[in-house]
Amino acid sequence: MSTTLSIFIASNTAQPEGFSGNKAFTFRVDRLGDVQGRSTAQWAVSGNQVTGDDFVGGILPSGTVTFAAGDRSQTITIEVNGDNNIENNETFIITLSDPAGATITTASATGTIINDDPQISVTAIANGNEATGSPAIFLFSRTGSTTDPLSVSYRLLGTAQAGSDYSGATTSTISFSAGSATAELMLPALADSVADPGETIIAQIVPSPSATPSYSITPGQQTATATINAEGMVVTVKGPSQTVWSWGEVRNSFAFAALKSDGTVVSWGNPGYGGTTPAGLGGVTQIFSTFYAFSALKSDGTVVSWGYPSYG
Repeated sequence: MSTTLSIFIASNTAQPEGFSGNKAFTFRVDRLGDVQGRSTAQWAVSGNQVTGDDFVGGILPSGTVTFAAGDRSQTITIEVNGDNNIENNETFIITLSDPAGATITTASATGTIINDDPQISVTAIANGNEATGSPAIFLFSRTGSTTDPLSVSYRLLGTAQAGSDYSGATTSTISFSAGSATAELMLPALADSVADPGETIIAQIVPSPSATPSYSITPGQQTATATINAEGMVVTVKGPSQTVWSWGEVRNSFAFAALKSDGTVVSWGNPGYGGTTPAGLGGVTQIFSTFYAFSALKSDGTVVSWGYPSYG
């Protein structure tokens, strides 16, 4: 009766490598037929997706599998290095050769080192509001391994200004807790004296090769945009200190205007200085003023002015 050797996947032959330490990939070699004598075979790891650095010892593993008389099964264990490199899944092949006391029927089996480097993306989940102080909120997400804590670098761009339009640093890091796949960045809106048409904050993920664990950026999801609007803000216009006689009263305020959330404007005060809103005015995104007049910028790019003609 002839003796044959076959190699099979035993367990753990497709698994993440981890960021440190090493992972064991196990293969089983079976001997069939006459097992009364001794048998051996050489084995070696190969593959164009792996190098010696992927394995403990720094070289592509190889060795000898030996069967004593009566043995029907042996295992080969390949130790894979954990690292902090950003890389794709890597496949390697273990192959039997040069048998002694047997012939080989199944010569090879495959192992896969699974990419577990987290991929980071960002989305805007809430806009900010100056009137209420509601924050702009960005949600950072990671796929892949969530076992370890992770710090991700970001920067803030856009037309909104840190310190005047919102509270937050323009360059910083956001932290994922161990086991968490998401982290939120909240940027409280700050009120100012200008009814802005909608200023933007752009959150951008920044690569950081020195980060531990390392991370990559999900294609097409490196940036997200939130808006800080001024819905509900009231614009107040005051003229210079002058004496205006009306029924014996002294005034130094002439007119007021309020931009509403639906794009309409309400004005009140002295009609000659902008206290009466032009009929049908709507679609307004921003209000400007001089001492005696108002101008409204509409969403279609046109401008409507009212108030004292010499100043508007």
